[in-house]
Amino acid sequence: MKIRLIFLLLALGSIQTFSQVKDDKEVKRKRAVELNNKAVKTIFSAGKRDDLFRQAIQLLDSAIKLDPKVTASYQNKIQDLIALDRYSEAISAANASLAIKQDVGILIYKGILLEKTGQIRLAKKTYKKVESIFTKFYNAHPALGPLERVAIAKFLVSDRTDALTYFEKEATKFVYSSSEKDRDKIKTELSTITKDMLLGKNPTIYIHAPKNPNLL
Repeated sequence: MKIRLIFLLLALGSIQTFSQVKDDKEVKRKRAVELNNKAVKTIFSAGKRDDLFRQAIQLLDSAIKLDPKVTASYQNKIQDLIALDRYSEAISAANASLAIKQDVGILIYKGILLEKTGQIRLAKKTYKKVESIFTKFYNAHPALGPLERVAIAKFLVSDRTDALTYFEKEATKFVYSSSEKDRDKIKTELSTITKDMLLGKNPTIYIHAPKNPNLL
């Protein structure tokens, strides 16, 4: 009986310990989210532009230290580093984020940043990965939206001409399921989009990265 009691007490102690760990993680995550949100607000505060971005980065570093799995903090840090032209640090932040969770938007950031820092071979390799992800998604879900994503990937991998040629050819498959206005709108975007535009805002605004983790 005494032995059973000892095991019971040990088991209860373990449950309490695991519960405490879970509570600590939740507290840290909540605080990390708060710091991330504060960083976002900071860049819109009154003050010198570069100083505000530096303050925001410090807040985001604290958020990441508390809970690296809040990947929004990495994304915001990358954007802030880009704003300060600190491209090498932004690449490091992108790699850290991708090590935790694969994200197509972050991959596009990384590819463009690699290209800007003269790492052309690695940039091409990253663009090819983006193209593969979007092509797989398009093949599984053939529609105008996924087609646009593949065309943007081809713009990154090759050039605007290839992207437009590919889109115009593939878009004929959706003549009856999409309006000419929608197709013309995408062609206009493809005709004007630049890598700096993609770098200057969240790429997923343009490409709506697929949510299925199996595609990443």
